[in-house]
Amino acid sequence: MRWINLGITMIVLATLTACFNDLRMYSTYENMDEVKADGAIGRGWIPDWLPENAIDIHEHHDLDTNIRAISFTVDQPEEWPWPIECIAVETAMRPRIKTKLFPRAPHRFDEIQDCAELFAVRDPQGVIHMWSIPGF
Repeated sequence: MRWINLGITMIVLATLTACFNDLRMYSTYENMDEVKADGAIGRGWIPDWLPENAIDIHEHHDLDTNIRAISFTVDQPEEWPWPIECIAVETAMRPRIKTKLFPRAPHRFDEIQDCAELFAVRDPQGVIHMWSIPGF
């Protein structure tokens, strides 16, 4: 009987551990058509103001804290205007979650944008990175 209780306890613990370790989701999209088809905008993980010509879109989010990070590329990124929601700021909080494309310390870049609920930067290669912080 003791072995049965121990076995049941182990199964319950393994199940709970598996559930709690799977709170972060990572998605990649070739373009905005794939983002829309997946419903990522409607679910709130990708902002609706991402440009239609965005490509190589990476999105990483945490289901528990609702923080997210997004990276994408556009044709001629230096000419892409920041959306009206974005204003230049001098500082930003460090990202708690990043995409695989994120630079080492984007919160230390010279030109940081505060885009309502997301901070955003353009790296030297022209990739645009955005991140939220808890409670933002």
